[in-house]
This record gives sequence, C-alpha cells and structure tokens, in this order.
Amino acid sequence: MTSFNLLPDAYRKQASHSGRHLLIIGAAVATNAALLAWAGWLAFGSLPRVYSDVAAQRSALQSLEPALSRHSLLATNLRAAEALGTRIEGLRAERTLWSDRLDQLISIVDEGSRSGAFEIWFDSIDFEAGRSVRGARRAASGHFRASGHSASDDFGDVADFLDAVDNSTLRTGFTSPSPPEGTRGIPQDGLEPAVVWDFPLELEWTGAGREGQR
Repeated sequence: MTSFNLLPDAYRKQASHSGRHLLIIGAAVATNAALLAWAGWLAFGSLPRVYSDVAAQRSALQSLEPALSRHSLLATNLRAAEALGTRIEGLRAERTLWSDRLDQLISIVDEGSRSGAFEIWFDSIDFEAGRSVRGARRAASGHFRASGHSASDDFGDVADFLDAVDNSTLRTGFTSPSPPEGTRGIPQDGLEPAVVWDFPLELEWTGAGREGQR
C-alpha cells in the first residue's frame, strides 16, 4: 500500500525537526539515567566497602600503637645501655688491677733467673692510683715504682731486665721504663753476691691499655 505525504513543505520540516529533538532528549535522559545508576552503585555498593576497609585499617593501626610504644621504649633503653657499655669500657681502659701487675713483674724476674739472663730482686714496691679529677682526664693517673737490685757486677743485666719489662704485658698502659741508671754497691767479702747494682724501676700509668684499675 502506497502512502503519500500531502502536507505542505513547511509542515514537513517541522515534523523532521521534532524527530531529531526527540532523539536528543532521549539521549540526554539515557545519559542521566546512567549517571544516576553509577552514583547509586557508588553510594550503595563501592563506598561502603571503602569505608569498611578504612575502618579496618584504622583498627589495625590502633592495635599496633602499644607495640610501637614498646618498641620505642626498648630502642631508648638499648641506646642507654650502649652508652653505659661505652662508658664502662672507657673506665676499664683508664684503670689497672695492681695485683695482676705484681704477678707480671714476678713472672719476669722468675723467667730471667731461670734462663740466667739476670738475677733481680726488690726490697720495696709502690703502687699509687692517681686521684680522679671530675670533668677532666689526667695524662698519668698513677705509678708503679720499685727499688731493684741486680746480683751481678755487669750493669748490662739491669738493661736486659728493663728491656724485658718494656716488651712484656706489664708495660701495657704504662710509659716505657726510665733509662737504665743505678749505683754500684760496695763489694763485701763473704757475701753472695759480693757486688750488686741498685737501680730504680719507674712506670707511669697513662691509661692507654684495655684493663681496669682497682
């Protein structure tokens, strides 16, 4: 069946324009509907899950705060302990145990006597710990002094003994012994030995070792 549009041209254009307007309005309505659907999905679907995740993370963080506080306290205590350990090591380095020094001196004298390198004895030994000065360090905080005797008319035995002291653990933390010096005793008949050399042994404490002073 064939139909013919007998309307004038002016009315035909208006009808065509009305159809395009309907298409535009329909597209706008569809777009708005899609936007409303997306907004509804965010409001009722995605956002609640995001809020739930944020709340869970906040709760987990709050549960970790006591542990973080304990960790901070432990770190502070560890730094304090390390500082105390460093201070103790410093004190030990500045001090010595005098009884150990006496044992070391006895060992040197005994070894020299056994090997025949020298024959040494002492009639007085003096230890003195320097008085501490608050807020300052002293270059020498004590001394080790003894009046020694060598049972030989060869003064070289005294020098050998002082070298043995200088190369021993006795000298750790002390200055080197004073250069060899002494006086020759008056020979006496009937005494053994008949001739002796009297000499001083002097060591000044510098605190340059790693032992402690009591």
